[in-house]
Amino acid sequence: MINHCKQTPGFLKNRTYLHSRLKARLIQMADRKELYYLILATLAVRLPWVFMVPMYEAPDENTHYFIIKYLADNLSLPGPTDLSSGGRASVYVPLPQFGYIPHVLSLWSLSWLFDPTIALRFGSLLLAPLMTFCAWWLGRQLFPQSKLCAIAVPLLVIFHAQLVLVHSYANNDVTSSTLATVLLCLTALLIKRGLNLKMSALIGVLCGWLMLTKYTGYAVLPAVAAGFILAAWINRSGIKQLAVCALSALGVTAAIAVPWFVRNYQLYNGDFMGTRSMRMHWALIYDKPLEYYVSPLQILFDRKWWRMMFFSYWGMFGYMNRPLPKALYWTYTVFWVLSVIGPIKVQYAIFKSKSTSIFSNFLNPKDAANLSINTTVAIWSTMFVCLIANLVAMNLASTGNVGGPQGRYLFTSEVPFLAAMVLGLNLLGPVWGKRLVVAFVVFNTFICFWSFIMLYQIYGFRTHTM
Repeated sequence: MINHCKQTPGFLKNRTYLHSRLKARLIQMADRKELYYLILATLAVRLPWVFMVPMYEAPDENTHYFIIKYLADNLSLPGPTDLSSGGRASVYVPLPQFGYIPHVLSLWSLSWLFDPTIALRFGSLLLAPLMTFCAWWLGRQLFPQSKLCAIAVPLLVIFHAQLVLVHSYANNDVTSSTLATVLLCLTALLIKRGLNLKMSALIGVLCGWLMLTKYTGYAVLPAVAAGFILAAWINRSGIKQLAVCALSALGVTAAIAVPWFVRNYQLYNGDFMGTRSMRMHWALIYDKPLEYYVSPLQILFDRKWWRMMFFSYWGMFGYMNRPLPKALYWTYTVFWVLSVIGPIKVQYAIFKSKSTSIFSNFLNPKDAANLSINTTVAIWSTMFVCLIANLVAMNLASTGNVGGPQGRYLFTSEVPFLAAMVLGLNLLGPVWGKRLVVAFVVFNTFICFWSFIMLYQIYGFRTHTM
């Protein structure tokens, strides 16, 4: 007599559970495979540039090299004597030096295999996969409903020609921008999971390191502060918990960063940031005016400033003297304009229908009925805070000629800016939005290979950069 297995509710429940576990496992494996391919592409795209760009065509690499070599050889920080005796190469001596830690480590590790001028470049190269991972993870948080938009963010980062250049030579921009992107990830995680002391302390450690890398990275700090407030609001944490976590992060940051600024204050006659001493040394060497000031409003309405910043963000190589064909910059401009039109179109639709469901559905369909701020909106808010702070900081730095309209200074908000463009393009509609996102990714990838071919014809490959 054959016994037929009765499918009891318990059996069906177990089978459903096993099916869901298997499905989750398969998705996890697919996610890992996707990430591995992205990281492999990141390294494959950048590695040839390491052996291609000469030092005299890599912005300020000679000054970065001076600091890295000093740190590696002396295991101590340079001071005023080194500033005065180093000539042109020592301009960055008064500025924070801890953005060069990856380069010092790569110099120590790889000098037996490569020329020192090549070996230290791997410090920049090996930070690139970390930025790709952060872009990949943030893309999923920012676009939970769209696989296309989520994958577009890391693809844009991987094939961003100017970023590829920065990842291929020794500089502290790469450390600063990578730390800023990691902090955006941790801030998003804080918003999702709620406030806790361990995460707050880790954020404090990275903020402390960031403060000793490059000042352009400071634009992420307002976003981190906003993240603490939003995490407390969304997860309904008490004022006491918010204060304890925020003060723990602030205390760790201060413990790491303050001693360096005190040292600078003592060494450079009150110039605790070192920017005044740096600019004075630079102006004397290059015979530039010792005093310089331009109104922030004048810069804000300076069309040439914005054009230079925008064009050099996408790709302007050498010392801003090897541009791409102008038609390519204007194509980027068209994509940017369309990305601005997208949110305006949605806002008009909301105004016309008097309903917020359009935007709410786009950001988080599972929470469409909830008109209060949700997790995805909160994470987006930190992105925009970072982007706005970055632009304001660039404007203020230009007033004293401490930093000009160079696109790589916007890399602190690399992921927020690219994600905002993807968002704007996708908001142009279910049909044209997707097509424009794909077109943007394809065009940006094309520019990356165009740039490589253009520069290879000029530079070729080399085993040392000088």
